[in-house]
Amino acid sequence: MIKEITVFSYGDSNLLKTWSNVPYFFTKTFADDGVSVNRVNVEPNRLLAGL
Repeated sequence: MIKEITVFSYGDSNLLKTWSNVPYFFTKTFADDGVSVNRVNVEPNRLLAGL
């Protein structure tokens, strides 16, 4: 059984509005089943992008 996963998404996967809500429901399903979910937002940092 899977105990831990890492999910890379463009945007915050904790937010329902992110990427047509796919990352949200994907990670929520794993978390509801007791899997530890590491969320990695690969969206560029807006503050650093302007440098």
